[in-house]
Amino acid sequence: MKKTGKKGTNRPVKRYLDCYYMTDAEIGVREMVDTCQKKLPQLKEQIEFWEAAEVIELTAGEKDSVDIEKIELFEEEADQKFLQSNGIKAIFTIHSEEANLDLVKQVFTAIVETCGGFVCSDTPDFLPYLVRPYTKILHLDAGRKYFAPEYLKQMIAAMRETGYREFQIAFGNDGLRLLQDDMTIDGKSSEEVKAAVKAGNVEFNGDPSCLIQEEMDEIFACAAQVGIEIVPLLNMPGHMDTSLNINPAYRWHSDGKISRNSLDLADEKAVSFALELLEKYASYFASRGSRKFCFGVDEYANDIYNLGGLGFNRLLEENRYGQLVAFINRAAAVIKKAGLIPRAFNDGFYYNEDTSMVLDTDIEVCYWGKGWCGFNCAAVDTIAAKGHPMINCNGAWYYVLKHENEVQKPVNHPEFESFHPTIFPGNQAFENPAGAVFCIWCDNSVLRTSAEVTADMIEQMKLMAPKLELQ
Repeated sequence: MKKTGKKGTNRPVKRYLDCYYMTDAEIGVREMVDTCQKKLPQLKEQIEFWEAAEVIELTAGEKDSVDIEKIELFEEEADQKFLQSNGIKAIFTIHSEEANLDLVKQVFTAIVETCGGFVCSDTPDFLPYLVRPYTKILHLDAGRKYFAPEYLKQMIAAMRETGYREFQIAFGNDGLRLLQDDMTIDGKSSEEVKAAVKAGNVEFNGDPSCLIQEEMDEIFACAAQVGIEIVPLLNMPGHMDTSLNINPAYRWHSDGKISRNSLDLADEKAVSFALELLEKYASYFASRGSRKFCFGVDEYANDIYNLGGLGFNRLLEENRYGQLVAFINRAAAVIKKAGLIPRAFNDGFYYNEDTSMVLDTDIEVCYWGKGWCGFNCAAVDTIAAKGHPMINCNGAWYYVLKHENEVQKPVNHPEFESFHPTIFPGNQAFENPAGAVFCIWCDNSVLRTSAEVTADMIEQMKLMAPKLELQ
């Protein structure tokens, strides 16, 4: 071979990283820089930004940088469908050498945890890339106890300050505290249903109060201003006390007992009623911008079977557990038809480690407890192996107004300092949670006023916020 006389160079070929950061929050580079400076103060001197141009330059070494720029929303029809289905309001390009991958991951892990959203590939399907989605969630039991709009707005403001991204409002949990303008259901007029709901709330704790649709719309507007996502919770087939007051005949009868809070899964009319109620609320919340909907599925028939496995074991004994499985899947289908992601608690999922159950794996699972003697909830790994996104809802972190006339606070837990999102109930390690929840439960709803609970929980949620950080 003839020599050319040219000297070979063996220089490494530079490879570049090009991807997107998308979020449902209306943010610019200012919010991203503030997040980085707060959560990654060691990078402060490396960050330059031009707010008017919506550009960030993050120095990486002497001659390299990570370049981030806000761009207009995509206009192609297929892209717009993706953006609309995910509620995307802001898109940023990310460009850098692949050698800076770890720095990009560090920065956008902090941004995703605080501002929500996700990093995705520059491909037609926008596959998630580099940073796993993770959400800090505040859950409020606003079904047992009524919270006026002013208190919900105070909570939303505190959430923004402390990095929570989702506000899971359990408006339907034993009580039912949200009335839409049109509550026509089950062949009953709107006024009949509203009267039954208020009467049911009075029977539950003496308070008929409910949010009305206009007030809920105001709460959505307040949350949108600070990038907080509203996740509604309407519990079924258990914890339906007030919902079932619309038609008491739909309550579960067993062993000569009547469950006030649980649906008769053997009665197709009862099941159809529950799914119709779910559809009514799912449609409303989807129309206001929610992307997820929790339908509970916890503690079935715990009022008449309050030991051992609650109503779950009773369904097994009567060879009727398949009715619960079918209900879960039908409820998930209703939620998905409304364009929402279904979410539920772990109790009934693969109960007794029965992995033969066929459950919709699009359902996000909030794992709150591993069970106790006779209450045999499936392990985290069992549920995750089926493909469900797992959210750590550890019961040890709860704030609870208890029936023993005391308030349980996470800060008083002996292992408070060791709380971490990757340690699930029962000391189960799981490295890839989709989120973590701080729950406020109002079991004894009259123990404190709404004002007292709001002030107390804001203090507690601030203490819990760093414990829910994945890093």
